[in-house]
Amino acid sequence: MEKLTLVCDLCGRPAVRSVTLKVDGRNRLIDLCDSDTRMLTKNSRAPRRGRKAATVIGAPARRGPGRPKGSKNTKKAANGRRKKRRVAKTSASA
Repeated sequence: MEKLTLVCDLCGRPAVRSVTLKVDGRNRLIDLCDSDTRMLTKNSRAPRRGRKAATVIGAPARRGPGRPKGSKNTKKAANGRRKKRRVAKTSASA
């Protein structure tokens, strides 16, 4: 029976673990020995919850569809649509 031995990709010693890295949006797998694993994790930090790195903090909030700001037509019909204006009919009787 053959035995599979993982080798460190950096120095060639026997690998202790395989580490997955995300670089440029792609996942990369690297086998590391104990000393290289310590070197890699020495200055690392845990990911934080919150905004994604690509979002701009100072961007104004996008307004959804609807009436423009300052619009006066607020009457709505029963089905949720705006009511049409009724024009007063003038009778011309003489």
